[in-house]
Amino acid sequence: MLNPSAIPLSMVRPLVKLNNFQLNLTFIILFQHDKFRGYPVENPNTHVASFLENCHTINMSGVSKDAIHL
Repeated sequence: MLNPSAIPLSMVRPLVKLNNFQLNLTFIILFQHDKFRGYPVENPNTHVASFLENCHTINMSGVSKDAIHL
């Protein structure tokens, strides 16, 4: 049996240099309405492209794109 603490994490939270990093409520609502549900008519590549396009509209000094994506 594997020890869960011995398994490395697949994602590591990036360092954010801001003390009070928050996303605008408008962006949170936008992302909540654009969820990928895995339906046969959904294209995961289109979903990821849309997600990244929306993320690239957010620009905060001291916050990396990786932090925004997470």
